[in-house]
Order: sequence, then structure tokens, then C-alpha cells
Amino acid sequence: MNIISLLSLFLGYMIGSLSPSYFLGKLIKSIDIREHGDGNAGGSNVYHVVGLKAAVIVVIFDLSKGLISMYIASRLGVGDLFVHIAGLAAVAGHVFPFYLSFRGGKGIGTSLGILFYYFYTMIRNTWLTLYLLLFLIFILFVVHFVTRKKEILGLIALPSLLVIVLISSPFNLITVFSGIYIIYIFVVNIVLNILSLWKRNAAELS
Repeated sequence: MNIISLLSLFLGYMIGSLSPSYFLGKLIKSIDIREHGDGNAGGSNVYHVVGLKAAVIVVIFDLSKGLISMYIASRLGVGDLFVHIAGLAAVAGHVFPFYLSFRGGKGIGTSLGILFYYFYTMIRNTWLTLYLLLFLIFILFVVHFVTRKKEILGLIALPSLLVIVLISSPFNLITVFSGIYIIYIFVVNIVLNILSLWKRNAAELS
């Protein structure tokens, strides 16, 4: 690891730590978005607390942060591994921004932005077929129509997506990091939500 590689990770973290949800909350409503709604500094909470226009800006920016970090790392000439790790650094920056007492958002938007890029690469290289993804989307639509519960949808969708990636794609950095992001989103957005819901129900019954 050399200075340039460390610089790429530092820049990834700094870019990821930029929180449009926090700044727009302060600018538009003079509030700390983390103290309102569900307490998450992300696009969904901004939509409910601040409004649609602010939420669109937040979502676009959050989706782009990891990709910008990876692009800058590639332009710095670091190895492929550090290009991908720069994306992880952006997620870490989003979750743990230094100027907000290391309390940011969940990093789902930034993770999804990178994951979309990986899927595009897999489809372009014919590792993953578009028809297979469309079939998965159709199955998920049916599940959502029947259950109407996003937790159940996530419990089916994300493990299925991980299996499809592992089966369809060769073992390389894109496959490995795709798996990392899928597992991260599964744990943060599905497992933790289910545990929180379970604790809340248990508290109401006691």
C-alpha cells in the first residue's frame, strides 16, 4: 500500500461523508434530519420530513458518491482492488461522517449506486443475463402483491440476488464486492429492521 492508495481511500471517505440530507434539512427547515422521522440521514426520511425535491437531490447524490470515489481512485492509477475499496470507503464516510459525530445514514443509497454499476458490468460482459434479472423482478412483484411486506420481499430478493450473482458470474473482484454490498444491504435494511420490529412488538406486549 502506497501513498496514492491511501489517498484514494481518504478521498472516498471524504466524498462519502458529504451529507446532502443533513445540509438540506438545515437549509430548508433549519432542522437536524437525524432528529426527525425515522432518524436516518437518507433520501426516504428526507422525503417524509423535508419534501420531494430535496429527496430527489439526496437520492441522486447518495447514489453517485461511491461511483465518484471509484472513478477518482481509477484516475489516480491505483490497482483494481483499491478502486473497489474506495467505494467501500465512501459507504463508510456516509455512515460515519466525522463532522456529525460519526452518526450519518445507513449507506444503502451509496451501496446501491455501486451495485447498479456492478450489475451493468455483469450484463455487459454477459456474466449475468437481463432476462434472469427480469424474471427475479417478476417473482418479487408477485411476492410483494401477495404479502405487501417489504421485509418479506427483502428476505427473498437479496439472498436470491446473491445466489444468481455467485452462479452466473466468474469469481473476480466485481463478484466479491457485489456479494459484500448485497449482504450489507440485507443485514442493515432487512435483518436490523426485523429485529427492531420484534423488539417493539415485544415491548408493547409486556
